[in-house]
Amino acid sequence: MQITKETIINVAKSSCINLTDKEVEQFLVDFNSILDAFSKISEVNTKDVQPAFHSIEISDVTREDSAGKGCTQEQALSLSKHTSRGLFVGPKIL
Repeated sequence: MQITKETIINVAKSSCINLTDKEVEQFLVDFNSILDAFSKISEVNTKDVQPAFHSIEISDVTREDSAGKGCTQEQALSLSKHTSRGLFVGPKIL
């Protein structure tokens, strides 16, 4: 697949980007060299290669979730002066 000047100009227009003729020529060279590099990659035989998303094995490093001893409702509310009927009270927003 080759990129043409018309393709670059159409994409630039769609993106509302004004390109000079020199920029169009430079993009033409750059895009075609990128496509050539990817075409070389596609020639590699990967028939017996398993797909991999990471280069190294990633394992879960989180700890097991276990319930611990918490504080009582009275202990939690004892540190706040903004309580009412066993609940924290916040400011009214309306």
